[in-house]
Amino acid sequence: KLLDFHPIVLLIDDLHLGDEATLILLRRLILRGEIKLFICGTSAETKELEDEEQMAPLERFYSHYFKEVGIRKIKLTALNETDIGNHIQKLFPNVSLAENFEKELAQISQG
Repeated sequence: KLLDFHPIVLLIDDLHLGDEATLILLRRLILRGEIKLFICGTSAETKELEDEEQMAPLERFYSHYFKEVGIRKIKLTALNETDIGNHIQKLFPNVSLAENFEKELAQISQG
């Protein structure tokens, strides 16, 4: 009964690594309409292939269900080390970072 009153927000990273069963489960949750649900997922860019059998599960899922479940793609650009440093300084104005922290974070996170 708790879910009747509170929406659920799911933040899912690396959806491109998800399997078909997981994506179908998310589709079912969306379509049932029993709970207020917002899903925000990230995905690395994948190659667009014509042959459906060669497509990654996420691309295949998108091609079949994007209209039905209301998927909206937003392409983001990677942050460089300067962007990362500026963002951290805005969030934590008095923080002092280790030398090359921004560069290392940009490399590890791929921006």
